[in-house]
Amino acid sequence: MKTIKWSRNQEKIIHTYKDTYKILLEEDDLSPNNEIINRVLTELVSMISKPLEEPVAEEILNHDEIRSIRETMLEKLTIAETLMENHYAKLFVGCELPG
Repeated sequence: MKTIKWSRNQEKIIHTYKDTYKILLEEDDLSPNNEIINRVLTELVSMISKPLEEPVAEEILNHDEIRSIRETMLEKLTIAETLMENHYAKLFVGCELPG
């Protein structure tokens, strides 16, 4: 098995991803109404939206822990995104007041 020397950035991305995953599992409300969800998803998006070289991104995606949680993480993120889109659609059409 090949041992990979992780950069600080890779370690931070992996740590943020795993922390976000843990919170997504713990929280019942994955909507924008939940300040915890807003905070962790904002941090995750900020972290993973920065450009990475393809080999570095592949190393992260192939990390054992990331691979083991990825499917469930994507399911939770899909729920959170759907709730966010619904929330903002209602605001846009005036069905719900902010706050």
